Amino acid sequence: MLFNGKQDIKSALKRGVKVRVITEEPENPQAIQDMLRDLENPLFKVKYIPPPASICMIIFDDNEVHLRMAEDAVPSFWSNNPNIVNLSRRYFIEVWNNL
Repeated sequence: MLFNGKQDIKSALKRGVKVRVITEEPENPQAIQDMLRDLENPLFKVKYIPPPASICMIIFDDNEVHLRMAEDAVPSFWSNNPNIVNLSRRYFIEVWNNL
């Protein structure tokens, strides 16, 4: 997501959107730091977990969530159900706060 969505992240940051990312610890920490250098912004924060990540999740505007529970792009799940979005947000916050 960081590599493919970098331009979208930059645009969101310019609009004042807070972006928080939890991702797997990189094999080459210097490479990721170099890649993130032009995303330096107080609204952008990254935390790392040991691989493999159990889930890939993107929450958009607290209204939609995209979940992927496998290493491949499919199967994946997209929902705008408020209960699923809330559950996903709570899970993210719990993981974020425990890192």
